[in-house]
Amino acid sequence: FSENFNGNRHVATINLLLNKFNIISNSSFLNAQSDMNTSTFLRSYNKITYGMKKSWIGTRLAVENNEQKDVLTSILTPLSQKFKSYDVFFGVGDSTQVFAEIGYKNRVNDSIRNNELQKVNTSNTFYLDSKLIQNKNTNLSLYANYRTLKNEDDTNEQSINSRLQFNQKLFKQIVLWNTVFETNSGTLPQQDFTYVEVEPGQGTYTWIDYNNNNIQELEEFELAQFQDQGKYIRVLLPNRVYIKTHQNRLSQTLTINPSQWSVSENKSRKFWSHFYNQTSYLIDRKIKREGNSFNLNPFENDVDNQLGLQLN
Repeated sequence: FSENFNGNRHVATINLLLNKFNIISNSSFLNAQSDMNTSTFLRSYNKITYGMKKSWIGTRLAVENNEQKDVLTSILTPLSQKFKSYDVFFGVGDSTQVFAEIGYKNRVNDSIRNNELQKVNTSNTFYLDSKLIQNKNTNLSLYANYRTLKNEDDTNEQSINSRLQFNQKLFKQIVLWNTVFETNSGTLPQQDFTYVEVEPGQGTYTWIDYNNNNIQELEEFELAQFQDQGKYIRVLLPNRVYIKTHQNRLSQTLTINPSQWSVSENKSRKFWSHFYNQTSYLIDRKIKREGNSFNLNPFENDVDNQLGLQLN
C-alpha cells in the first residue's frame, strides 16, 4: 500500500545450545508510516539459562517500546507505551515433573505525560513456581508471587497472587479429589447509578417516599412487585474510580465413579457400577482492600468490606 502505508519489519530469532548454556532470543522492530500516523515498535524477549545436574540458574530481559504519533499534530496516540524488565531465577528438580523455581523480577513502566513517554511506576516481584508432587495418583502444584509497586507520585501498592492445586485419585481411581485455592489482588470499577422514570409498566423499579420529604433518594427505590408499578429503570453512570480488591477463591470437587466395576463378577459391585456421583463446593469472595493488608481466609465474612460473593 505504497500510497497510504509503508512499513518495514525486521525479526531476529535465536535458539542456541552451548554446552550447559541455553540462549533464547526473539526480537522484532517495526518502522511504519501512513496517512494518519507514524510509528516505531520494538519488542525483544531474551532468556539465558545455565543447566546443572539437578538445578538451573538463569536470567530474562524483556523490552517493549511502542511510539505512535499523529501526522498532523505530532501528538502521541493513546496506544503508545514502553516498558523494560529483567528477572533472575534459580530452580531445582526436573522442570517437566517435580521441580521448584524461585525468582525476582524488576519492571519499569512508561506512559504518556506531556506528550512524552515518561516513567510512571516501578515494580519488584518475588515469585515461586513449583510442582511438588506428580505421580500416577497425586498432583500438587503451587504458584505464588508478591509484588510491590512504587508510583512516581510516591504512592506504594502491594499485591499477592497465588494458585494451589491438588488432585488425588483413591481406591484405584474410583474416588477423585480435586482442590483449587486462588488469591488475586485487583480492582473493581465503582458502580455509580441513578434511576430514570419511564412509562408505567416498562420499568422494573418503583419509588416509595419513606420519609415523606418528596426527594428521590437511592435507598427508596425497590423492585416493583407488580408490573404496573414499574415506573423506573436503573442506569449505570460512567466513572474512572476503581476500588482495590482482594479475591479468595476455593473450589472443591469430590467424584465417585465405580464404572470399572461393571465387569466384576461381584453382584454388589456390578450394581454400584451403574451409579455416578459428583459433589462440588465453590466460594469466591471479593473484599475491599484497605492499605496493604491481606485476608487469605476464604470463609471469613466481612460484611462491611465485602464487594462480591459467589457461593455454590
